[in-house]
Amino acid sequence: MKEHLRIALPSKGSLGQTSLDFLYGCGFIVKRGSDRQYTGTIQGYDIEVLFQRAEDIPPKVWDGTTHLGITGLDLVEEHKIRNGSTQILFPHLGYGKANLVVAVPESWIHVSSVYDLADLVAKWQLTSQGKHLRIATKFKALTERFLHENNIYNYQLVEVSGVLEVTPKLNQADIIVDLTSSGVTLKENHLKVVDGGTLLKSEACLIGNRSIFSNPCKTIQPLVEQVIDKIESHIRARDYVRVMTNIECTDSQQIEREIKNTLAKESIQIETFTLSQSLFPSRAGDSVVNINLIVPTHDLYRVVQCLRQYNALEIASTKIDYLFLNQSRYYQQVYDRIQKEEDSL
Repeated sequence: MKEHLRIALPSKGSLGQTSLDFLYGCGFIVKRGSDRQYTGTIQGYDIEVLFQRAEDIPPKVWDGTTHLGITGLDLVEEHKIRNGSTQILFPHLGYGKANLVVAVPESWIHVSSVYDLADLVAKWQLTSQGKHLRIATKFKALTERFLHENNIYNYQLVEVSGVLEVTPKLNQADIIVDLTSSGVTLKENHLKVVDGGTLLKSEACLIGNRSIFSNPCKTIQPLVEQVIDKIESHIRARDYVRVMTNIECTDSQQIEREIKNTLAKESIQIETFTLSQSLFPSRAGDSVVNINLIVPTHDLYRVVQCLRQYNALEIASTKIDYLFLNQSRYYQQVYDRIQKEEDSL
């Protein structure tokens, strides 16, 4: 029976549509019958899609139910502490950004840092009949690791369903550990983030089961490499633009040297530089060369100014969808790491 590559995507929530949009930008068009259908396909590829709750994706990748998955880095790290070996292929896909933070009531005017919080908990233990710090969170493993790293041991994790921001006001908890993207919700509920209280900077990430890098299946492994390569190249391309222009000249090699030297003096990194002879001369009958460059987006205007020094006729810039290297660095790095780990066993 033919084995298909499977990828799990968030079925809804903040990562739902944005993950579909991200994959579309990478050249993967996800087909789904309806919002109530929990399977789908990727057009033109032998890839099955499973739509799952974001928090259910890490365990399904870990146990091999699906080969790849996109979900929040916070959920992956929470699951990894308990279960280990899920591979993070891309930790930063560029969307779904949020911070996992410690937030305390604004009325705690003497607690502005994690060190202040540790001191307060220590005083409670000595003077308040061993009172525990009650913490409402859905990230128990990450929270416990953070507390222990900051020498806070006298605490109790509180089981809470629904929103966490209201729990201190309802006296269900003293503080919370939760995700925030803008901090507005915390502020509106009279909570503040303490200095040093960021447990994790999270965003959407791509994860994989380590078996895909040792899978002998001839259909799975090439597809995995292609998916990783296209995502990697699409992410890399975000930071670059293509610049195209025509310049009149009598010596194409000299103009190439001069432009490259000028760009180098301005410390402008050139990803690619190609020059070709135009088939069409200028109106004055002079030779014209076509120049194509790929340069960092933040250097675009400086490149334009440089080309103007050489009387560029017209200068156009376009976004690029992919910037491939001679091989996928991410795929090779993960593959080499897993092979090294297996060889050491």
